Amino acid sequence: MRFEKTVAVLATTAVVTAFSASLVQAHGKWGGPGPMQAMVTERFEAMDKNGDGKVTQAEIFETRKGEFAEADTNGDSALSAEELAARHEKIRARMAERRLTMMDTDGDGAVSAEEFARARHPMMMRVDRDGDGAFSREEVDAMMEKMKHKAHGRGWFSGWWGPKE
Repeated sequence: MRFEKTVAVLATTAVVTAFSASLVQAHGKWGGPGPMQAMVTERFEAMDKNGDGKVTQAEIFETRKGEFAEADTNGDSALSAEELAARHEKIRARMAERRLTMMDTDGDGAVSAEEFARARHPMMMRVDRDGDGAFSREEVDAMMEKMKHKAHGRGWFSGWWGPKE
């Protein structure tokens, strides 16, 4: 039971974090409707098992159990490093497809150098909190503080921007 509770808490945290970021990106100042909206809608509908328009912790747990079963290719009720790597590769491939769709503005199925250069980088979307198309030192510092807090004060991103003037 304790293991199930731990899995449920971790799954809920991961899903809520990813889902919240996706919602902001899909609806907020970070990109508007489009491929991200489709991804959010798809994920939400997959988790909303009873179709009531709400996702409960029980539905998240049920979804995660299904994902576990899909990843457990040898059926031994445990995920090996190889099974986890294969699951992560599938997720990475889906993310790359979505990113391609977002960047491919002319719809030719490929990303040109121009499309690549003009695409809003995910880091820009996270750091540019006021949506002005640029990020300030204050926005970077705020992101760093947030990341430091998430890392329980370990500051694992500290120093990447360089010393303050």
